[in-house]
Amino acid sequence: ILKLQFLYFIGPQKKIPIMSEERAKDRKLRNLALKLAKARKEGTFVAGDDPDVQAVGCLEDVNKVHRLLMSGEGVEIVGFKVGLNLPEGSFRSFGLGEPFTAPLLKGKVMGDGEEVSGLYATKPGTAEAEWGFIIARDLPYTEPLRDLDQVASATSHICLCIEIAATCISGNSTLLQKLADHGLCNSVIVKPLIPTAPLLETESGLEILSEQEVTLAINGKPVAPPAMANPLKELHRLIRLVHSKGQSLSKGDLVITGAVVKHVGLKPGDHIAASFQHPNGKDVETVKCTISGEKPQKRKSKL
Repeated sequence: ILKLQFLYFIGPQKKIPIMSEERAKDRKLRNLALKLAKARKEGTFVAGDDPDVQAVGCLEDVNKVHRLLMSGEGVEIVGFKVGLNLPEGSFRSFGLGEPFTAPLLKGKVMGDGEEVSGLYATKPGTAEAEWGFIIARDLPYTEPLRDLDQVASATSHICLCIEIAATCISGNSTLLQKLADHGLCNSVIVKPLIPTAPLLETESGLEILSEQEVTLAINGKPVAPPAMANPLKELHRLIRLVHSKGQSLSKGDLVITGAVVKHVGLKPGDHIAASFQHPNGKDVETVKCTISGEKPQKRKSKL
């Protein structure tokens, strides 16, 4: 009798559902996307030791956060970028199987001479000089480009660009965890320079770009040694990576192909310039921007 009374008292035992590890991680990545979107909007930051930040452990996690952020209202893709590709294979030193790719968003692509504001967290960011290309026609993922000649003919203009990397993840966090954010936080200053059609008619074609030294200067002082790369090969690789994700490129998209000069740290008020000798051997082309003197706010997102 006592046993029956005891069972009646405690009632039937309910099974508590245990969330799978995969589902728990998925929830954290979704929470992180919400926090990052809010932090950008409010000029706040997300702590690097936040459990949702710490859930990012591989490139697929980075891509998932990007997809969630891009699904937000008013987000428009105007191009793509590639990173961790110089020197050749440097992405492997970070445990990645391929270079990092991310979309470029409308509002983050700016013209020559503009001021860059809204840099996040405890670090104003870094600057890199990069080659960029304007896509001349739609490039559906169902029609891959086979060789460099096809890649070159799919572009309309060569651009010199400055990429300003920033993140609203502060404190201790890994490179991968920062990539989940700064891939979409970055600003790109673009100066379209050279129509590709005339170069394609020359013997060296677009390969001449790999022979052009690009210099980067902060406040008039050169700060990073030139680094050489073949931007056409990087463009081909990026297009393949974008296509492998089932994404297409559209006419007018901007594609930037990774740093050709090592990145340098920035502080508010800095003036940045990237320059190179025009293939005609006479002109020096320069793209410039200024970092806003407005200091980032240091308060955590309330999410």
